[in-house]
Amino acid sequence: MTRGLCDLLYANLFNQELYYSSFFSITIAFERICKLVLNSDRYTAQGTFLSDRQLRDEGHDLKKLYNKVVEISRENGVPVIEISEKSEKILEFLTDFAKSGRYYNFVTLGGGKSTDPIVGWRKIVGKTTNGAYYVDGKKRNEMLCDERTLCDMHFFDEEGKNIESDSDCEESLKETRQIQISGLRIVLPLILNIVTCLDSYSEKSINAESDAENADKCNNMEAILRRIKSQQKFMLPNYAEFYQEIRKCMSIVVSF
Repeated sequence: MTRGLCDLLYANLFNQELYYSSFFSITIAFERICKLVLNSDRYTAQGTFLSDRQLRDEGHDLKKLYNKVVEISRENGVPVIEISEKSEKILEFLTDFAKSGRYYNFVTLGGGKSTDPIVGWRKIVGKTTNGAYYVDGKKRNEMLCDERTLCDMHFFDEEGKNIESDSDCEESLKETRQIQISGLRIVLPLILNIVTCLDSYSEKSINAESDAENADKCNNMEAILRRIKSQQKFMLPNYAEFYQEIRKCMSIVVSF
């Protein structure tokens, strides 16, 4: 997740490959965190984990997985951040990418129709149009094949606009930087909600006993020794330790 957030922050017209690596990393991490929540919830309730088939049946529908996690949080009294309309759209965008958008390049190579994830991202986050000259994909290809056209194929921005001057380049980079920061701020509540829910299962076990019950059983040395000798139940890991880098990354984004 951290790798994806960092890649997206630094993606621009010169590093457009970072868009795809970021979306890929974010969607995979998002899906796995949600499925970890479902597995942890199942274990603490029934003492068994979801089977491989059950996990596969959950699929790549991130919106469906997210809603399940939020429902679990609310049932267990875990705080949930209310997300904005744009966050909802970002969730739908990530779901589309996880299901089919990641194959965009292959689909277009084969002549199929698919929405460019980069354009989709910028459209949702909110793009301001500057005065740079715009060309669509078909027109761009025609221009590149025309010997009379003086342009460099490396200087088309994320939406197909021809960068014709230093000022165009500077404007595009500034605009993209703002889009990435705004976009990350929109996606952060989604990530925080699933990470917070997973944190709530840290070091839990099936039918975890209350502190009062533990105190009653450990009020003398004999009881303590019996508990040490008894078979201990499997305890889930401390999930909070897993996401230190994500939290650092999120704090950096918020500080911009």
